[in-house]
Amino acid sequence: MRIRPFASALGVIAALLGTTRAIAAQRAEKNDQSERPEVRSLTLSGVRSVDRDELLQSIATSASHCKSFLLYAFCPLSHSSSIWEKRYLERTELRRDVLRIRVFYWIRGFRQTTVDTTVAERSSDEVAVTFKIVEGAPTLVRDVHIRQVDSVLTTAQINRVVELKKGEPLNLMKLDSTVSRLRAVLQDRGYADARVDTATAVDTAAHQGEATITMTPRWLVHVGPIGIEGNKEVSERTIRNSLSFKTGDLVFEVKVTDNLGGQATDQVKVSVTR
Repeated sequence: MRIRPFASALGVIAALLGTTRAIAAQRAEKNDQSERPEVRSLTLSGVRSVDRDELLQSIATSASHCKSFLLYAFCPLSHSSSIWEKRYLERTELRRDVLRIRVFYWIRGFRQTTVDTTVAERSSDEVAVTFKIVEGAPTLVRDVHIRQVDSVLTTAQINRVVELKKGEPLNLMKLDSTVSRLRAVLQDRGYADARVDTATAVDTAAHQGEATITMTPRWLVHVGPIGIEGNKEVSERTIRNSLSFKTGDLVFEVKVTDNLGGQATDQVKVSVTR
């Protein structure tokens, strides 16, 4: 008889502990929602000179949205997780996004861009985020200098691939793309080890800059002795006859594809000489 009151007390204590844990969990969830509220809308204000979609992809903060365009008719009616992709506010990432946006603009020639943020509460666990962007004056290209250590390319060939233009923003992505394209043109003419270097100088007061591109073709590269290894199902003569290059040819960018048939994968090794 004395055990029953003790057991009942244990039951009451367990119930109280369970209730306490439930209350604590609810409070923790509420606190988490207040610290990480759902982002119901995201606005980029002041974007005029860059691609808005590219800018959105460069930042971490995003707004909740439908999981599929097929569900657009149902999303306004329900925010169920089965049809609604929820996004939450990470305040640390929000601060980093300010820097990401400034870097995004800086690379594209807008070095005076400023960014401010506004987080407006829509409810206890929902917010609307706005990035207020002031693009500022761009740094314009005053001139693009092209230098060749050896005159390999004509002016017309160079102008066809140079993307950075005088009077446009000093876009470092276009400068990098120009370098890649010039290197490819040189490689197509047999200068597989060509170097293309760049330098920029900026007058911050005048918001102008200059770019210098230096091309060093170095030397012509030729195909050296061709070694064939691993062929089991196809003869070496067949493989050599199928190649589109031979020893002594200029190396443009040798690509060998296995179109010889057979079950074994044939490997062709090509060595080059300077």
